[in-house]
Amino acid sequence: MPRKPRFYAPGIVHHVAQFALDQTSCFRQDRDYSQCLRFLRDASFDYDCRIHAYALLPSGLHLILAPTDEYGIPRFMQSLARRYVSYLNQAYHRSGSLWTHRFKASAIDAATCLIPVSQYIEFRPVHLGYVAKPQDYRWSSYRNNALGISDGITSHHQAYLELGVDSTRRHRSYKRVADKPQKPSVLREIERCLTLGVPLGSSQFKQELAKILNVLPITLYPRRSFKRDGPQGRHDREYPEPA
Repeated sequence: MPRKPRFYAPGIVHHVAQFALDQTSCFRQDRDYSQCLRFLRDASFDYDCRIHAYALLPSGLHLILAPTDEYGIPRFMQSLARRYVSYLNQAYHRSGSLWTHRFKASAIDAATCLIPVSQYIEFRPVHLGYVAKPQDYRWSSYRNNALGISDGITSHHQAYLELGVDSTRRHRSYKRVADKPQKPSVLREIERCLTLGVPLGSSQFKQELAKILNVLPITLYPRRSFKRDGPQGRHDREYPEPA
């Protein structure tokens, strides 16, 4: 079956994820996480993609990216994947593929969904049992967004800036939201849209996105849906699905 075409609208934020074949060894040591963060920073500058949230996990990585052109995200992810695999192969004398398939991406309505998706991403280490609190995890954007500890990678979207009139109030407001577990229905919808590659947001957002991309709204949706044993019921681990 041919792959479903994917569209990336300049200026629209996207939830992007890449999963590893072995869901426990994408990152083996602290130096691996640090090196991947350097590649993230480099790719952000090279392809003019702003990073608004991220989490590096043993099973892969989650990002919120805002590209300035339609090719930004594919080039960003291709560069990141190539550089990190090359590093990992050299560091551990390995060979072969690291990733399960091409990355997944879902356009999101920043006005209503950027903060919830950021929360989803930064809470993954807690959800997966790596730490008790999001601030205890070193390899995510939580400390930047919630505590004001700059990581040199994360930039703030307008939706984030509207949380408060100054940085202290924004951090406090963001932390109040980010520290709370999300409702299962919210988790399911974020994961559904990411897995299927469909937009997350209101009907108006989806219609406007179709206009920006100059496509029919139906073009943004695949001709398949989840099976009953799909990722809705699997929140205890990451959930790579067939491309």
